[in-house]
Order: sequence, then structure tokens, then C-alpha cells
Amino acid sequence: MNHRLKAPFVGLVALVLAVGGWFTYQQLRPAQTHPVSVSFAFDTTNRAKVAGYADAVVVGTVTGVAEVRQGERGAPHTIFKVAVSDKLKGDVEDTILVDQLGGTRGKDTWTVEGVQQLAVGSAYVLPLTSRNGSDEHVLVLTPTLAPVTGASVHVWTQAVANQDTTVS
Repeated sequence: MNHRLKAPFVGLVALVLAVGGWFTYQQLRPAQTHPVSVSFAFDTTNRAKVAGYADAVVVGTVTGVAEVRQGERGAPHTIFKVAVSDKLKGDVEDTILVDQLGGTRGKDTWTVEGVQQLAVGSAYVLPLTSRNGSDEHVLVLTPTLAPVTGASVHVWTQAVANQDTTVS
């Protein structure tokens, strides 16, 4: 083989082997869970402070996943479809999209430390902030997020009635 043709051919073979190796690695590697940390300027375990920060607090059932999109800092955002059954604070449509940080892309899952990922078919009390220029609402990430019970709705109703908008 001509030496002038040999170098590009060897380079092409090396590239094909490298790409093939990367794809094989992606298929064979185990799934990974990545923790995500978030922080707020207030205590997110205090429902009155969360209610004061939120633009809306609703009771709703997660009916599906609209999409999972890549976030700016690497962790995905899961966009859930939610049927609203009660509005404790704010005015939202009866069906909304809720953006929650975290989710699964490919084999890997990103979870926000201390915050439960929403589950399709479950009902929750959802503290939400508005996203300017969008019909989506962003879930306030609070460790108090759990499937709804009569008691939890009452607790959140009281939190909205006594909402605290001070920071600290």
C-alpha cells in the first residue's frame, strides 16, 4: 500500500474503533444514580415559608410525563402533566405542566437529595413558582413532598393561610 494512503487509512480505522468502543461501553456499563444538591434562602421544611415563596399551591394528580429535557447544569428536568383538583393558592389551569429537577435519561437517574420524585398516578400538594413566558410551573423542591392525604391537604391549607414571605 502506498505510504501516502496508509496514514489516513490507519487514522480512519482508529477512529472507527474508538467510536465503536465508546458505544459498547455505554451499552455495557451499569446504570448510575447521580445525587443533585439544591439550596434555597429559606427553610424548605417549613411549609409556611414554602407557601409564601410559591406563586401557587395546588392539589393535583400526576397523569403522565410530557418530556425529560437536559438541564443547564447536567441534571435533567422531568416535565410532568398534572390534573389539578384543588387550588389552595394562586390561579392555574385545570391541567398544567410541572417542571421537577431530576429524572432519568438513558440508563442514568438524577435525584435531588431529600426530595421525592413525582410518580405518575399519585396525587400531591404541589408548591409551584411561575416560569415567565411559559405555561410551565416549577416545583418548589421541598422534603415535605409526599403523596397526598387528607391530613397533608389540611396542613398545606394552614400553611397557605399563615404563609411567611420573610427570608431566613
